[in-house]
Amino acid sequence: MEDYEKRLELIQDFEFPIACNKIKMSKDGNYIVATGVYPPTIKLFDVKELSLKCLRGTDSEIVDFVFLDEDYTKIVFASMDRNLEFHAAYGKHYKTRVPK
Repeated sequence: MEDYEKRLELIQDFEFPIACNKIKMSKDGNYIVATGVYPPTIKLFDVKELSLKCLRGTDSEIVDFVFLDEDYTKIVFASMDRNLEFHAAYGKHYKTRVPK
């Protein structure tokens, strides 16, 4: 039992070529979303499986994002070019530009 408690497990592919901007955990605690740059990328990790669930490219750098549901199925991303991207489990659902 003592060896089990001292065990360290790592999530695979938890890296970006240049930099990572934001990292947030879903409200249910089962998923981690990380955004990075060069190229602008979104990575979704499954905490229970300790693996990369999906990888999505974006047109612009992500400034911030918010989970709209308990898990990863609904997320909105605010990008540097003033766009809001609404993502669902299957990918990008809707994109709209915010005026100045």
